[in-house]
Amino acid sequence: VLRTAPTANVTIPINDTFDSVNANNREGTASPTSLTFTTANWNINQTVTVTSNDDLELDGLKTYIVQLSNTVSSDSEYNGLNPRDVVIYNRDQSVPGYSYTRFGGGTEGTTGAA
Repeated sequence: VLRTAPTANVTIPINDTFDSVNANNREGTASPTSLTFTTANWNINQTVTVTSNDDLELDGLKTYIVQLSNTVSSDSEYNGLNPRDVVIYNRDQSVPGYSYTRFGGGTEGTTGAA
């Protein structure tokens, strides 16, 4: 939310590849990629969802930053503000092991994992 009502729309761009750990969204993606506050919704919470990406690497806990870029607005009070970036902790969900497929006699098959 904003602290006061703006006189014009205020947009906050969201950059989820700002941090090199998350370059090319290896660890997660943020949606939406920007927030827009208007004179009607300036005091209503807006949600950004960060979804973890399974990179199939055993890389433990990864920390990266989702950058909230400078605000853009024709309201001089809100244009160019630098909101705090958001620190993301992505816990590894990959598990060691392997998968296999066994085919026998044509179209039959079984699948398993260990």
